[in-house]
Amino acid sequence: LRVKKIFFLKHLLQKATVARLGYSLVDKGVVNSSVLCICGPQQQQVGLCHLCNGPVQNGTAVSQLCSASAGLIDGRCCLLRKENNIRDADYVIGLDLSNCSLSRVEDLQDAFNATTVDLSLNPIANLDDSLFEGFIQLANLILPANLVCPGGNASWDKVKVKGETHFCEGQKNICNQTGYLSSDCPDNSFCAPYGPGFFQCSCVDDFHGYKCLREAGRVSYSPGVRASSGLHGPGLHPAMVHPKTQGHISLRL
Repeated sequence: LRVKKIFFLKHLLQKATVARLGYSLVDKGVVNSSVLCICGPQQQQVGLCHLCNGPVQNGTAVSQLCSASAGLIDGRCCLLRKENNIRDADYVIGLDLSNCSLSRVEDLQDAFNATTVDLSLNPIANLDDSLFEGFIQLANLILPANLVCPGGNASWDKVKVKGETHFCEGQKNICNQTGYLSSDCPDNSFCAPYGPGFFQCSCVDDFHGYKCLREAGRVSYSPGVRASSGLHGPGLHPAMVHPKTQGHISLRL
């Protein structure tokens, strides 16, 4: 009986180690390769980078970005270390999930700093409108040809289809592009881009609270569809808040 217990505990420790390291369990038949599944709040970035087999291939957009940025290739990610060199301070600037047999992609928020994302050569039928919400640095998005660029063509400087690939290049500042957006934000606030097709209203300095009517502090408000920091009111609905934008509310055109 003792031998059986030891073997069982050893088996559990092995499984826990695999989960902590973020290794793909596709080869073991445990995880379906068509589902983007990331386990453990402390290892999400590692899981995303190792979702697909193999490293970033030479000559790809992410590979070229990493070489030009002196980044570090980790699985399917290009990582860049923050200047303070704090442990686990690496962040994703490039993500290559091309040719991974993915049928759907549900969450890429661990790569919200990415400037280049490649999802091409996957049997993806559609993408959620909010998948790239908060990706304000995204400048080069590569998709299967059947998918449209998030936010529509008006959210990008250049859109083109070549073979089986759809290229979305140069994310536009939606606040500069659309003149009427300023009227959608209340007084004492300003419009700021929040990913392709999204913008957010942020209170100016010394104002906060509902409609930015209270002075001192910094909080955001908008009369649209997404709310944060416990704000409620007519037409406002609580939503998941991006870790870098606590207190902001975002809208999609």
